[in-house]
Amino acid sequence: LRSRKGSNNIFLSYEEDGLVAENNNVKTLYKWSTIRSYRKFGSRLFVPVSDNLALIISDRFTDPDNMRKLISTLDAHRA
Repeated sequence: LRSRKGSNNIFLSYEEDGLVAENNNVKTLYKWSTIRSYRKFGSRLFVPVSDNLALIISDRFTDPDNMRKLISTLDAHRA
């Protein structure tokens, strides 16, 4: 994935505790309990991680298989 702020690469993965977003400087864990839902609008997946923040993942920055796996993982961890 590529950040909208500059051209930093952001690596998104998932662990037992939640989604992990990291770049060269920061590693952030978004716990499954804070991710209430997600929405797919066109080519973008919006994953709210707080009241004022969402991870926005565009189809063009990942491949279709990764997007399917991410959505499947999000579905599996819905409360």
